[in-house]
Amino acid sequence: MFASETKENVERRVVVKDVEKGVMELMLGYMYCGEVTVLPDLLNLIDLYKAAHKYCMVPLRIWCAYQLAENYLNCDNVLELWSLAKTYEETGLMEETKRFMKAGKRQVFQDLELYLEFNKIFPDLMHELFLQ
Repeated sequence: MFASETKENVERRVVVKDVEKGVMELMLGYMYCGEVTVLPDLLNLIDLYKAAHKYCMVPLRIWCAYQLAENYLNCDNVLELWSLAKTYEETGLMEETKRFMKAGKRQVFQDLELYLEFNKIFPDLMHELFLQ
């Protein structure tokens, strides 16, 4: 990229439009130091996970998935985290969220509308949670 007369070479900068500034700072910190020094909030951690996935940063992606399961998994976001894990085929996070839902399915699915909507979108999961 910087070896030819590209815009990035001439301007001496690269613009990444699909990653928020704070998330990019976390990614760059990881690239330079090999670790994330501050645990981001839930939304930034999800965005960091997505960026790590997009840019094939496997160790960072795995770290993010572990942090999501270990530090943020609760009844309020388990469905969102399961959906994220399903979308990105993150099996470890999928299993953790599934285990969490099985243990607390009455709390997770207190809202009938949410239960019906999730059942419509993910019938196999709901069958596994409630009929096995």
